[in-house]
Amino acid sequence: MDARGRRKASLPPDFAGGEVEIRRGDLSRVLYEASRDTTEYLFGDHITSLTETPGGVDVTFKHAPARTFDLVIGADGMHSGVRALAFGEEARFSRFMGAYFASFSAGPLEREGELVTYNAPGRFVSAGLLVFRTEQLLDYDRQDVEVQKRIVAGAYTGAGWRTGEIIEAMLAAPDFYLDSISQIRMEQFTDGRVALLGDAGHGATIGGMGTGLGIVGAYVLAGELAAAGGDHRVAFPRYQELMRPYAWGSMGNAGKFLAPRGKRGILLRNQMVKLMSCGPVIKMMGRMDMKVASNITLPDYEG
Repeated sequence: MDARGRRKASLPPDFAGGEVEIRRGDLSRVLYEASRDTTEYLFGDHITSLTETPGGVDVTFKHAPARTFDLVIGADGMHSGVRALAFGEEARFSRFMGAYFASFSAGPLEREGELVTYNAPGRFVSAGLLVFRTEQLLDYDRQDVEVQKRIVAGAYTGAGWRTGEIIEAMLAAPDFYLDSISQIRMEQFTDGRVALLGDAGHGATIGGMGTGLGIVGAYVLAGELAAAGGDHRVAFPRYQELMRPYAWGSMGNAGKFLAPRGKRGILLRNQMVKLMSCGPVIKMMGRMDMKVASNITLPDYEG
């Protein structure tokens, strides 16, 4: 929409949808319920140190007693604590893409089956998702949600359209989340008895197929460990060999598309959207997306 609420361009659901869609929270519940009978879960805790020994990895936790494990798999996201302990600080591997996003529940402002969006220069607005451009990383406490909400509200001052209503919904939302649009790119995401999985080893915020890559990576890692009889010295290199080109080929920068910097950029993007809404173009893009999403030969692991 433009600032007066007039429709400027639109895309069919095929653009961002697949044959099956599932919310991340539902996926987490499904995976937890399928594994809880054979898996020990420690909630509300995190690893504070890792020490590799010839026979395993000595692990200390913030709350639970120290333990020794055969392997440690860091599947803890873009800001992985395991990666920081085993491979070094995040800044070594993270590339900031010039934008931030905030997601939240917007209640009655959200339209069932339709995502209505608006752009001011450098800012993308929708009920439940905000994207804004900035030249450098912001300095804030990742645990202080109220400060983060004020930062986002300040970035949208004078944006126009229904932005004020959406910001009010954001300020009241109980599930607010703010993060940079960044990429995690590592030449090696295994080291000794430690391996990284999903966004921890190859993340790309928004448009990086993060959930899908995490699931595929888990399948490959588990399969390779099983095929190698649990020998990480054989399984980890094979896991990395299969996953790295697949993960790197899926990385993009959604910030440029969602939040063009100036009015001319918004106009050009809207013209692109109109072109993309044509049936043949949508089909072509769908084929390209499927090529990226399936650009890995998955071994059929036995057992």
